[in-house]
Amino acid sequence: MRFKEFTDEWDNIILNDIAEVKGGKRLPKGHTLTDEKNQHPYITVSDMENGSVNQNNIKYVPEEIQNKISQYTITDRDIFISVAGQRLGILGIIPPSLNGANLTENADKITNIQINQKFLYHSLETSVLTKLIQKVSTRNAQPKLALKEIRNIKLVIPQTKQEQEKISNFLDYVDKKIELMDNNYQYFKAFKKYLLQNIFAQKLRFDGFNEEWKKTYLKDIGTFYRGHSYNSSNVVNEGLLVLRSNNIQNNTLNFDEDELQFVNKDCKPELNLLDGDIVICMSNGTKSLVGKSAQYNGNYNSKLTVGAFCSIFRSDFPLAPYIFQSELYKKYSYLLLAGTNINNLKNSDLEKLSLYIPSLEEQEKIANFLSSVDQKIDLLKDQISQMEDFKRGLLQSLFVKIIERIKNIFLYVRLIIN
Repeated sequence: MRFKEFTDEWDNIILNDIAEVKGGKRLPKGHTLTDEKNQHPYITVSDMENGSVNQNNIKYVPEEIQNKISQYTITDRDIFISVAGQRLGILGIIPPSLNGANLTENADKITNIQINQKFLYHSLETSVLTKLIQKVSTRNAQPKLALKEIRNIKLVIPQTKQEQEKISNFLDYVDKKIELMDNNYQYFKAFKKYLLQNIFAQKLRFDGFNEEWKKTYLKDIGTFYRGHSYNSSNVVNEGLLVLRSNNIQNNTLNFDEDELQFVNKDCKPELNLLDGDIVICMSNGTKSLVGKSAQYNGNYNSKLTVGAFCSIFRSDFPLAPYIFQSELYKKYSYLLLAGTNINNLKNSDLEKLSLYIPSLEEQEKIANFLSSVDQKIDLLKDQISQMEDFKRGLLQSLFVKIIERIKNIFLYVRLIIN
């Protein structure tokens, strides 16, 4: 893929040919960061996001030690890359407001860039960097990119800065489109949270409904079933599908093949998952994941159930799925877990949750409205995913295929020489 006005061959280089790569700096021993914003910013790996920096939790270097690490500062003309740990390979450009910020020892800066900065950033987004990260990730439990490896990253670049700029501007436009879509997605998620909070507090109601909501308990509007027990010897490649806590993601059930587990042990009839059932994570090593839920919409063709660390809540009440997404439920489950060392909820504890419920007619009205918001959120999520796939395809056609073409030319020349 090329813009039609450019026909020159691209140059085959390594990163060190057109830029310098320098490491960050650990704070001197005995010194800590401060929250005082009139000091010098210190960017850590946890602040880094792909593309830029999250400035919400930036810490600062006290004035008395700034001169000891000032040579490790970064500007908005540079590119940062995280080089160690689980966030290995995060890549971005700092905003002008953080010009001259200090850089953590777990990140490198690419500086003195001799080509279009944004073009180089997009070039590094390709599978060239991904493959290098995959390579070092297999070395040990704490993978790290060495300066030498980054300096020797192979790239292909247009000979003219005009073509570099045109490509980078186009990819920036795609990034901006993704960012706007993501902002819209985050807005609707926040809107849904606002709705749930105010609907269950009876601060928001539809016109025509003014009956008092009735106090009830979860046990009165549905039934809990603890999940299916089995052991590792029961795990097979084909059999009864058992959904686990990792299948519950953002209030939806994930059926990606890599996340599915099958067993050769049948479950009790009541544990067969039915359309409309709600799956709840009841136990997990990570406390924040306990209590998360998702409704099953009957979209799996074979029989399935849930594992013993999950429960099924079966109810005919239209509002039931949204109860488990409400602040009322989240606060209740948080209090249940707060006094224990074991991250485990019991059916009997959740059954005691008290709440106020409207008439069935009002429930249906509320549930239909919340469902329409869910559909909008899902649509936006799908659109973002499609746009990200589109960008990956662009990067592949712009950079990777050119590299493959150069390899093929090189092999052809070798054949002729030999």
